[in-house]
Amino acid sequence: MLMARSLVSVHVPEMPRGSQRLDIASALNQHPRYARSIPGHRSGVVVRYWVMMTGRLRHYRDERGFTQVALAVKADLDETTVRRLESGKLRRCEDASLMRLARELKCDKKDLAYPERDLKAGRGDPAYQAARDRGMQPLTPIDLRAPEEALTGPAMRMVQREVRLGFDKPTIELDGEVHKVLGFAAMHDCELHYEQLEELFVVTGTIRELRPIPVDVGELLGAELGRGAAYARIRRDISGLGEHGEDQPLQTTVFAPSGADGDRLNHCFRQGIPVKVKVTIVVRHTDDPRRGFPRLAEPGVWPWAFVVLAIY
Repeated sequence: MLMARSLVSVHVPEMPRGSQRLDIASALNQHPRYARSIPGHRSGVVVRYWVMMTGRLRHYRDERGFTQVALAVKADLDETTVRRLESGKLRRCEDASLMRLARELKCDKKDLAYPERDLKAGRGDPAYQAARDRGMQPLTPIDLRAPEEALTGPAMRMVQREVRLGFDKPTIELDGEVHKVLGFAAMHDCELHYEQLEELFVVTGTIRELRPIPVDVGELLGAELGRGAAYARIRRDISGLGEHGEDQPLQTTVFAPSGADGDRLNHCFRQGIPVKVKVTIVVRHTDDPRRGFPRLAEPGVWPWAFVVLAIY
């Protein structure tokens, strides 16, 4: 007796002649019955959703010279979607949308994102691997931008300029003691040797942003949460350090676990009063499952932070 075979309908949109073979394969690839037969498709698993990697979309957009609006038009996406994907507010992206973005940016989908199933399995996230490489033990993949910066990046150029111009060793006397004022070169030293450095630094400038310390960070620091504990972004404009002799801003995040110190930072923030903040480095223990320390105006978390000792 003949058994009736069920027919599977696969919709293939109209397309220019010459592109049919590629697009038919793509359409079949989206159907679970045929996915297993597509050459190069791993185990017949269809990737329907991807997780965007921090900074990648903006990197390739800048490289191609597109504005967010232009990229949205070319990729047939809403401008708000592109903006949210780029900022990290929206991390989940459909395969079809990612394919169009990659096509317009002349890159591979894997240059922009990784399969959502890898996130659920705890693998594949470069940020997760970066955390492990730096001695952290995250329980799940986290949104962590690796602190290493390319030697051609702006911060690295500022380190070199500080050294050439002799701006890399400024000091200040507070309470009869001389301390190093934080600059680009000193920050670079902290990034490289935060486990070893025991010296104190002074962060100077004006407070541009101030927020309550997140709960998990507060637990790490024993902060007086809900009683004034805060973290702040302090901007120091370094005179004459810019490429054309202009001031160059350095942004530093400091944590004030003491409610009294947080209140004082808040007062200076509201009144626009410049501050001098003596800080020490606190490192997150590698066996602590909590995520680490965020920085204001920078995506990701770090395994160490500047913690306030005194405010002047």
